[in-house]
Amino acid sequence: MLADHPIFVVFLVAMAIAMGAGLRPPKLMALLARTMHSSTQLPVRLALLLLATLIFLSQRFGFEAAIGAFAAGLIVGVAARNPDGEDFRKKIDAVCFGWFAPFFFVGTGVAFDVAALGRDLQTMLLVPTFLVLFLLTRGLPAWLCRRDLPQRELAPLALSSSVASLGIVVVITSVGLKSGHLDADVAQALIGAALLSLLVYPTAARMLLARAQAGRTVAGIGSARA
Repeated sequence: MLADHPIFVVFLVAMAIAMGAGLRPPKLMALLARTMHSSTQLPVRLALLLLATLIFLSQRFGFEAAIGAFAAGLIVGVAARNPDGEDFRKKIDAVCFGWFAPFFFVGTGVAFDVAALGRDLQTMLLVPTFLVLFLLTRGLPAWLCRRDLPQRELAPLALSSSVASLGIVVVITSVGLKSGHLDADVAQALIGAALLSLLVYPTAARMLLARAQAGRTVAGIGSARA
């Protein structure tokens, strides 16, 4: 049956996007507008119901839960992409970033095996290797493309651009582990490098930027005296 095939999920998402983009029944839109700031919060509840439904369907048909969450966000984004949807988007941002995102990272921290990073020499070397790769793949392009900045600000820009997106790294490693294409120690090393990039690179960028600003101040004072 079609309903038992994974392509059915893709079909449902595509239909929902098309409906959200093109079909806006006046009575339904009026109902959503009336309940936007009431205690029922119907638009927000419908968005959360859509999120739960697509996550369930994704896992039911063998996809990652993140795929369902992304699809729900895509549908809601398409449906609310107009000036009237600004208040709704703010509410969804508050719910997602204030409620769901913290639990996502708490779950990541609970599942993270710190001891695996020191289990063998290969895993220990993978962490700095991944850290350098983040710098090369994310920071180096920023360095090369923004030659309009002063020389002293290029290094802070490159370091800030090298910060890995922890959420994306966690999703990628989860998919790799579930499919059997990624070793558990490699996955832990990749997550560890992403965590270190969040700590090391912004700190180094702030230090270099403060030094650059101090250098400009000294140079300005010297020019004024001259």
